[in-house]
Amino acid sequence: MTLDDKANCEWLGIDIHIHTPASSDYKGNREDGEYLNLLSQANEFTAKEPDRKSRKSGLPKRPLGCIAFTDHNSVEGFRKYRQLHQETLALRNNLRARDPGNAFIEQLEKDLKIWESVRVLMGVEIKADPGIDLLVIFHESVEPDTAVAFLESAYGKPYGHFAGDPTPLTTRTVLDTLNLVSEHFREKALVVAPHVDSSAGIYDALKDYGQARCNALRHPSLKALSFNKPETRDRVRNLFGQPDYRRPDNIALIQSSDFHGQLGAAIGQPRTEVCVAKGRPTFTSLKDAFAHPERVRCSIDFVQREYELLTADKRVTKFEPAADAALFRPEDFSRVAEAACGMVNTEGGIIELEVRVDPNAERDSYMKPLLAQLADDILPSIEPKPTRFSTRNLRFSPGKARVLVFFPQSSQLRTIDGAVVLLKGAQNRRASAAEIEHLVARNMQKRFGARFERTLEDVSGRSTLLSKLPQGIPLVLGCQKKLHFGLPSGVEILDPQQTASSDQEAQDEIEELRRKVVANTPFGDPRGNTSLILHPDPPRQPDQYLRFAAFRCNLDPAAAERWGCGKVDAPTLAVIAGGNVQLLEPGYLVSMAPVVLLRLSGDWEGRSYELLSWFKSSFFIWHCAVHIGDPDAFFQLQLRPSKFAFPRLSCADMLQRLATFARNMLLDENKFMDEVNRLKRKDVLTSDVQEKERIKFNKTADRRCLDLDKEIFSFLELAKAERQLIARTLREIHMTDFGFLAETDEPAD
Repeated sequence: MTLDDKANCEWLGIDIHIHTPASSDYKGNREDGEYLNLLSQANEFTAKEPDRKSRKSGLPKRPLGCIAFTDHNSVEGFRKYRQLHQETLALRNNLRARDPGNAFIEQLEKDLKIWESVRVLMGVEIKADPGIDLLVIFHESVEPDTAVAFLESAYGKPYGHFAGDPTPLTTRTVLDTLNLVSEHFREKALVVAPHVDSSAGIYDALKDYGQARCNALRHPSLKALSFNKPETRDRVRNLFGQPDYRRPDNIALIQSSDFHGQLGAAIGQPRTEVCVAKGRPTFTSLKDAFAHPERVRCSIDFVQREYELLTADKRVTKFEPAADAALFRPEDFSRVAEAACGMVNTEGGIIELEVRVDPNAERDSYMKPLLAQLADDILPSIEPKPTRFSTRNLRFSPGKARVLVFFPQSSQLRTIDGAVVLLKGAQNRRASAAEIEHLVARNMQKRFGARFERTLEDVSGRSTLLSKLPQGIPLVLGCQKKLHFGLPSGVEILDPQQTASSDQEAQDEIEELRRKVVANTPFGDPRGNTSLILHPDPPRQPDQYLRFAAFRCNLDPAAAERWGCGKVDAPTLAVIAGGNVQLLEPGYLVSMAPVVLLRLSGDWEGRSYELLSWFKSSFFIWHCAVHIGDPDAFFQLQLRPSKFAFPRLSCADMLQRLATFARNMLLDENKFMDEVNRLKRKDVLTSDVQEKERIKFNKTADRRCLDLDKEIFSFLELAKAERQLIARTLREIHMTDFGFLAETDEPAD
């Protein structure tokens, strides 16, 4: 199978070098609960991996679908994992049978989802003479006792004398050990050479023993080499190009975490992604993928691609780090400040610092002192001091990273020592008088010109509304007998906990989250636990994508707490500045735009779908515009709730039909999102395919909105001329009637 066989091939993440408490050098918790924690870490991998996706990379990061427990000379970690999984399953089943109402069942269900979220393969890390580490990964049909018998044969000692200990050597050379694997397991085991560029790696440790290294690297049981440094992969590829090292089959070059529970490390960092049949993470599918180089991608591929995307078409100024720390050198402070000043005065840019980091230190721990150095020692020399900048940390190997500091163009002129500095090409220089005049004019236009244009548009729109008011008054009065004005009992306005919009770091993190979500689920995730509201959209847009539901994604609860996100406990309506109304399912609300929530209780409890359809109708938007003078429902709720129109509860049949419209629309949206996300996972979602799916969905949505409008017009007993008036007014104030005017065979003015 090749990558062209898209129908049968799906990508998934793997990490096949993970230690558990069964290894004596494991640095994490050694209680039984650690095994569930290990699975949880693998399950949450994508949520923990930050990603900037402002452009399509073609290499989306996927969650881990398969891991292997490879303890030192031991399979007890895998045995314990299987035992705990089976005990949880048995306990859940027994409680279901004997006490189905037991509250503990829910927790057991959650634990089982974690146990079953990732395929776990049994493996073992052994050390062959003269100290070469090898990973043996076993087929699912191989039992732990069989692996124990193999280990006792390899070490010539009882299992208890070496299990979990990383130091003992087998009684055999590397070649003999590989032969022993073949002899015991045939096709039911494969060997991976881990960290080949370390002192215990097969590439570096045997470089002075050419024939031994050649025989080992050509052995048919060896299916993959795991590397840390990107340059090692290039050297190994060149080595296999030599006649003595050529193999009849491919050997995969992969990356794994070698996780030992240490601080700063994470399962899946680094990792490998493989393309396997139907996305099934089995021993056989992994082995088959390793045989095809085009079906294997490594962390370094993603990091390098991400670096290229982040720096494409941007000015990048590179600096050398201090000798003993991941910091700028003091002698470069003035040059860094000049570069930053030149960037904010011109078109923005990136300052890059390549640093050496401690692989065992807490991840990203070096970023805090680096940011403090920027804020306290470098940027204060710029007047006024730049406060808007963001950082990106790219880890190219366990010991090497690149820190990118992004400085956007500013609308305020900055100086150093009273001089305006510009970045031209790769050089900083003082600006001429003409250049300063040009910059000032540009900044003035940027700061005030757009605001003036928006004011003119607003005046024009309100003038249009006022011109329509005389025609609309009779229609407003005629509909009043079927409407309730003001907030009815049971509809309560809530001000949600607002995300700290003034916090630049929070803004950057949320924008990063949005870009990541769009990269993975372009139109949202129907099963996300988070509703994102970033920009106030006007109601009744003529080309909406998700028309009734808020844009959703998955969010780490820790991030929700850090950003000050509100928790939504029941289906709730969010009314956003701009006039749009959306449904929020239970979860977190991340809002960077003004929003109020409508909580329903009493007679209105459970009627969120009915109100959602009402708020999306042409009549409601028109009524707000001509009766109150502004189609923005957000401000009407805040300032004029007494004029806010609701249908009366006595119109039960009509309200029930409105609920059906909303449910059907939400079902359409979920199907649309599921299909787009499915195509995204299969790597076949080109821009043309995405646009085709969007247009197809929008046509269906337009028809449903048109039917909704007809239902409400019929309920209000509006004549044809009155319907045409509503449709024309909406179009003239740049809303949309979703085709109602065309249905009446009346051309638009």
